[in-house]
Amino acid sequence: MEPANVVSDAWLDFVGSLHPALVHFPIALALVAAAVELWRAFARRGGIAPFSFTAIWIAAGGAVLAAVSGWVSPEARGGSPSGDIFLHRWLGVIGASALLALAFTVVRARDSQGSRAQGKWRTALVATAMCLGAEGSLGGDLVHGKGHITDALWRAIDATERGQRADAEAAARVQLGAPPSVVTAPSSVLSPGADSHAWKVDYEAQVVPLLTAHCYECHGHGKKKGGVRLDDLDRLTREQAGKWVVKPGDPNASLLIKVVTLGADDEDRMPPEGDRLNDDQVALLKDWISEGAHGASVPASATHTPDPGWVALARAMTPDERAQVDATASLLASRGILLRPLSADTASLELDLSRATPVAGDAELIRVAGVAGLVASITAARSGLTDGSAAAFAPLIELRAIRLDFTAAGDATAGALARLPHLHTANFAGTPLTDAGLAALASSSSLRRVFVWSSSVTPEGIASARHANPNLSVIVGD
Repeated sequence: MEPANVVSDAWLDFVGSLHPALVHFPIALALVAAAVELWRAFARRGGIAPFSFTAIWIAAGGAVLAAVSGWVSPEARGGSPSGDIFLHRWLGVIGASALLALAFTVVRARDSQGSRAQGKWRTALVATAMCLGAEGSLGGDLVHGKGHITDALWRAIDATERGQRADAEAAARVQLGAPPSVVTAPSSVLSPGADSHAWKVDYEAQVVPLLTAHCYECHGHGKKKGGVRLDDLDRLTREQAGKWVVKPGDPNASLLIKVVTLGADDEDRMPPEGDRLNDDQVALLKDWISEGAHGASVPASATHTPDPGWVALARAMTPDERAQVDATASLLASRGILLRPLSADTASLELDLSRATPVAGDAELIRVAGVAGLVASITAARSGLTDGSAAAFAPLIELRAIRLDFTAAGDATAGALARLPHLHTANFAGTPLTDAGLAALASSSSLRRVFVWSSSVTPEGIASARHANPNLSVIVGD
């Protein structure tokens, strides 16, 4: 039988999970009501609009529910909240309180014969709407990264300007009878040529593993929190809205170097959680950028096609699957373990054990057995997983990627993973994996990438695995 605190936490997590669904409606109603009343004020129309009267009462009720759900969400209850979460939830409380006050005074303002009372009520409504707008923007920053709206706007403007310049240039060439311009790949992403011997840093072998381990959770595999993707070399090394995430040849002007070297108490530091990059790793990134931020492949944005090994389940969940997933997710959420769909239109799930408190172990992985056939991605970096849970991997027939870096999972786990039909990427960095476990992984027909740096694998074992499976990229970073 589950302890009472676990049951109550699970129900609180359920209420907290309603926050995204509840928060948008009252904000929208308040903003529209404010716009209506501003228009009436400019048009010198007396009285409060019937729409505003109804909208404020509904918005007030919805705002109270949204504030309560936000207050008990796992993010807000997970220890000491960050400054942004603290500000977001208190703005929500202030906004809900203001809407309640407006709802209880709207009758008096509506029935008032003087314009002064109505003017004061309208002013308070506009101020409240502005507060709610700020709260909503901050909530968006928490989910999508700071500046997610302005960054997207500047990217759109930048793309439009570049497109217009390209169209103008093409039109001018046609008028002048000049041949069309030839577009070449940026020098930073061309395949190594005669000067490649001068490069000290290998992008694929050293930079990619480093970014994968510390950054890709939010900025890789198609994710672009804050508008930043680190797995698209063309986008990464191109100026956007006057900013350079990586400026080839100039590490001091590169945002990537700035954020990974910020102090531990700076809220803009990267990565925001977990181990920071050490001095050697920062020096590696600086050397790579100084050498031109080179890469051995063309931009992912230009050539990427979906890898069959990464295609998610092309169907939605059945009602029974949804019920089972919701029940399992609620149970795990009390420990800070996330289980959620990869996207709204697929039945594939992602499981994140890396942020559990206390540290998640074999028992937590075994508890996912009921929905194991839907799990496509597992993040278990620095978790308590060991070879004791190797048998729990057998039902994970849809698993595509797994991060086990810096865990005690080794050869037995590798053997179990090697038998999965769709596994594409496995990270065993910093684990006790030996040559025997790597040999087992090399026998997989689906596996394409395995990270083994800082493991117990030897150079001989790596050479043997590469020989046994030419399709397998064994990545070793410093």
